[in-house]
Amino acid sequence: MLVSADQAQNNEETMQEPLDAFVLRKAVTGSYVVGSYHRVMGPVFLDVFRSAERHYGLTLNLERAHRFERNTVDIDGFLAKLDESNHESGVPAGDFTSLCNHSSVSPESLAAWTRATPWIEALAPEPPLYLRAFGAAIERGSPWTPDVSQAHRFSAREILLEPSLRRIEPHGRFVALTAGGATTTGAQRAGQEPWINHPLEADLAWSMWQLSVRYGFDDARSRRVAHRHAAAAGWESAAAGVIEISGHIARSPELRQSFETGRALCYATNHLIMNAQGYC
Repeated sequence: MLVSADQAQNNEETMQEPLDAFVLRKAVTGSYVVGSYHRVMGPVFLDVFRSAERHYGLTLNLERAHRFERNTVDIDGFLAKLDESNHESGVPAGDFTSLCNHSSVSPESLAAWTRATPWIEALAPEPPLYLRAFGAAIERGSPWTPDVSQAHRFSAREILLEPSLRRIEPHGRFVALTAGGATTTGAQRAGQEPWINHPLEADLAWSMWQLSVRYGFDDARSRRVAHRHAAAAGWESAAAGVIEISGHIARSPELRQSFETGRALCYATNHLIMNAQGYC
């Protein structure tokens, strides 16, 4: 069968295209950031990065906030590791000190705030980011881009044999590059977000905590859960433009305070996004 010159050229170009091209994606569809609102510093987010070892820290930069998979964030465990990563001989250091250098907040008070504030798990507001350039290793300051066409290409051989790529969990996930962009498997795609009645859950957990105190023990976990649901309700309220506060939360001044923390975080995060997009 005769093949035209144009067809032969197209076949040659197709054969030259890499069949095992991958890109490193920092944020996958359905990923979450975890944050809270500090009355002096503003929005604060949880961060994970690897230097000499895996570091658990804080950041005021939404772009650097770590992306977690939905419902996988052990906040209490993270805070324990955050405390370990940012203390030297019992003295707050690391991110606690660096974040406080430009504010009137002391490292000690910031450390105490991280343990007391409700942390909110919210859908990442930014598009996926792809590693733009790769040197000897992936560092905290490595460049990322939302444009997959500018992303650094990896081969399957590199991923298997390159020592610096063997542990990528803190940085992202390798996804196959196709003509339409980056794709992932069905098992990796995030499912639909389930609806949660945060005000009701906050009320229930708060009642369980009050009941525990009445019977002579302090169920601290239920109290933390109540505050986190109240904060999540505040985020949802701000996102939906709703002013009213559910009676499940309004009955408790403490829950209402967490609700306002969530609402403030939502407003502040949206402001960060608008600034980044040049609307403010």
